[in-house]
Amino acid sequence: MTDRDRASRRLRGPKAIMSVAALSAVYLVFRAFPTFPMIGVGAFRASDILPSILCILFGPFVAVTSILIGTLLSFFSVAPPLFLGLDFLPATVNATIVGAVLKKKRMVPAGIFLSLIFLLSSHPYGAAFARGGVPFLWLHLIAFLLLVSPVSPRCPEWLKEPSHTSPFAAFAVLTFIGTMAQHVTGSLLTASLYSGVIAKQGVLAYWSVVFYLYPVERLVIVAASTFIGVAVFKAMRRTTLRDVLNA
Repeated sequence: MTDRDRASRRLRGPKAIMSVAALSAVYLVFRAFPTFPMIGVGAFRASDILPSILCILFGPFVAVTSILIGTLLSFFSVAPPLFLGLDFLPATVNATIVGAVLKKKRMVPAGIFLSLIFLLSSHPYGAAFARGGVPFLWLHLIAFLLLVSPVSPRCPEWLKEPSHTSPFAAFAVLTFIGTMAQHVTGSLLTASLYSGVIAKQGVLAYWSVVFYLYPVERLVIVAASTFIGVAVFKAMRRTTLRDVLNA
């Protein structure tokens, strides 16, 4: 090991702490802005575009830690908890699954994703089918198939290629998988913690409304995450910011 490698390893801890502090503040700011409505519950937050980006750029440890701290701080400032303090869970699942894909470990994220789909589909206040017998989780199933397909393991290589289009493909695939895992986690929390609201409106009627809304909101989030993430990724690759932030 060279002296430069030893110095880099000694600085890795302080850089990670600095990254977590900065990114927690960024996550907190984004949580201040509501976006799409959560029917009968509240609203999604602009921070929903960040989990996959943070994981791709900084790794799952920094991403998850920043999400936890940023979410906790938001409870006392900009966004009171909706899920009894478990608001960090959907974004954490997003970052965890994306991080596993980047490490080419598909069995664990596939198991988590499939378990969440099963739990929501079998939940007494969850969603199995919407109107017309169409599976409520049809877009989630597409994301799951993409996760277990030969496409997802190629994302780490695409991020390393000098091509202008490869990072877009990698970010699009990873953010799509991540945000759909995040959505099914949030839907499971909603079914579990707001069963009274759902029962009052009717389980089928409630999820039928969500059925028409969620594909639009998820695809908007994927598009925003992809374009913002690629822009930051390319800027960091062209400058020394990557080394400064330990990305």
